[in-house]
Amino acid sequence: MIQKRIIEVATTSQSLATALAYSLDISRPFKLCSVEYHFSGAITKTATITRDANAGTNYDTVLSTTALSAATDHVFRPTGECVFVKGDKLLVACEASAGITVYCSIYYEEL
Repeated sequence: MIQKRIIEVATTSQSLATALAYSLDISRPFKLCSVEYHFSGAITKTATITRDANAGTNYDTVLSTTALSAATDHVFRPTGECVFVKGDKLLVACEASAGITVYCSIYYEEL
């Protein structure tokens, strides 16, 4: 029997008058598929994606840090399987940039 994959999406948006600091906490194991940022205008700032490990701060891992240059979009896709265990959180961040709104979509598959 073929098992059907169900991809979920979590979204957030905010003005970058203050830095983006979004936490995805679904309280179940999941596999990260991608994180997509869209900006309302060109931005030259740093975007960071981090695993906040349930096992404690010694196990937190920066998955991606990207210096954006005049970017209006950014997509992060793990190069291999990126599995989060129950209690792990995904932290999505971007530095502040006045006059810009960020729209962020996180695609994941519950396990």
